[in-house]
Amino acid sequence: MTRHPALFFACLFNAVLSTVAASAFGQSPSGGLPTDRVFQGQVRLPDFAGRDRKYASFRTRIREGMSTGPDFAGHYAIIQIGCGTGCSLVLVGDVATGQVYDFPYGGEEYQQMQIIRSAKNYDLKVMWIANERCQRDWLTWHGASFTSIGRVDLGPSDVCERL
Repeated sequence: MTRHPALFFACLFNAVLSTVAASAFGQSPSGGLPTDRVFQGQVRLPDFAGRDRKYASFRTRIREGMSTGPDFAGHYAIIQIGCGTGCSLVLVGDVATGQVYDFPYGGEEYQQMQIIRSAKNYDLKVMWIANERCQRDWLTWHGASFTSIGRVDLGPSDVCERL
C-alpha cells in the first residue's frame, strides 16, 4: 500500500461504491447464493395433525401456496396470507418434505410488504412501510431460518411505491 496509496484508495472507494450501488438498486449484498437444483417432484403437503399443527388454521392458504411448487431456494414456497388492509402473514413451506417454517417479518407493523425471490436463489428481498418510511431487508435462507444481510431505510413511504 505504501508504494501506490492513491491506487489503493481508488480501488477501495470503487469496491465500497459498487456495494452501496448494488444494494440500492436491487442486487443482494452477498451477490446472491444460487442453487442450480429446483425441486421437480410431487409436492408434499404439511402434516397439520402432527408436526405442523400450529399452522392448521391457515391450511387452505398453505396448501394453495405450496401446490404450485417451489418459488424460492430450490424447494420452498413463500406463502403470503393477507390479514387486513396492507397487512400480511408470511410462511415458508418446504414442498419436498411438507414442513412449514416461520418468516421473520409479517403483521400490521410491516405494511404493504413485498417479497422478491427466485426459485434458484437462497437470498430474497423484503420491502415494507413502517412509520411512513420505506424499509428493505435482504435475507439469506439457511434451511430452517433466515439471516438478515442488509436492512436499510430507503426513505419516505412513496419510495416503496415507486420500486
